[in-house]
This record gives sequence, structure tokens and C-alpha cells, in this order.
Amino acid sequence: MIAETEVERLIAAPRTVIAPYQKDDAEAQQIARDIDAVPLPPYVAEIRLRLDDDWLGNPGVFLYVIAEDEAFEKAKRISEVTVPVDHPLTQMLFAKANGRFPFISFRSVGEQRELDEEDAKPAKRRRR
Repeated sequence: MIAETEVERLIAAPRTVIAPYQKDDAEAQQIARDIDAVPLPPYVAEIRLRLDDDWLGNPGVFLYVIAEDEAFEKAKRISEVTVPVDHPLTQMLFAKANGRFPFISFRSVGEQRELDEEDAKPAKRRRR
């Protein structure tokens, strides 16, 4: 049986962040609510959501699951971190994402921090 505190951690505050340019998109908001309703392991720190077309032009849901660094460090195989998240999200998205195919990628908090810091740096001008 899951302890009450464990249940509270699984159903904590919304963890899905919609791409800034899609925050007002009703479909993105609904998919984010559906994602937040899926019980996921407590090591999932955040899920970044973007609605876009895949390389063939078909509608997709692109998710970046950001997991605590410790989860990856403790796991013997990466699948120990990814499968408990990927499977329930994929099932839900196939059922509720209006024909959008799910694309799910994983990053650690540390990896995401590095990417965010890179994005925050001013672009360097090239010399000609």
C-alpha cells in the first residue's frame, strides 16, 4: 500500500510547463492538465510541453521529462527511470491527445540547467 505522503507527492502541484508561445493555446492547456493527472514517480521534477508537427508534418506532442539527477545516478539502467514515466504518459496521450503522436525525451535537472544557462547567454557575433 502507498503511504499517504507518497500519494501526496505523486499528486503534487502541476509539473507540466507549456512552451511560452503556446501558453494561451486551449489544446496545450488541456493536454497539460491531462499530463498532470497521470501519477508519476516523485523523481519527475518537470515536464516541458510543446505542440508541433513532426518531420513529416503530422501533429505531435513533444515532451521533455526532466528528472532529478539522483534518479539517473541510482539507476542501473536508464530504463529504470524512463519506463515508469514513458509508459503511462504514452498511454494517456494516445487516448486523449486528439491524434497527436507523443515524442518523449528525458533529461536530468543538471542537463536542463546547463541548456537553460546556454540559452540565457547573449549570442556571440561572428567575425568576418
